[in-house]
Amino acid sequence: MEETGLSVQVARAFNAWHYKTQKDGSVVHNIVIDFLLACNNSEKVVLNPDEHVDFAWIDGKENLHCSQNTRKVIELALKEL
Repeated sequence: MEETGLSVQVARAFNAWHYKTQKDGSVVHNIVIDFLLACNNSEKVVLNPDEHVDFAWIDGKENLHCSQNTRKVIELALKEL
């Protein structure tokens, strides 16, 4: 995967949502489709330092500091496992 350096297989799409932003005075409609992925646990995560500073493997019990949308996606993904 581009953002992690992991080799993954797409299992399936499990969620879709949208939001609006503004750019140069115009409304931009963004559509997000979330996918469940499978990866080899022995691979090392390699982040692009220009895009990310950290990562975590989670089980859903952590108190994550993230947006409400991100929290919802994580909760939905964990229910799908």
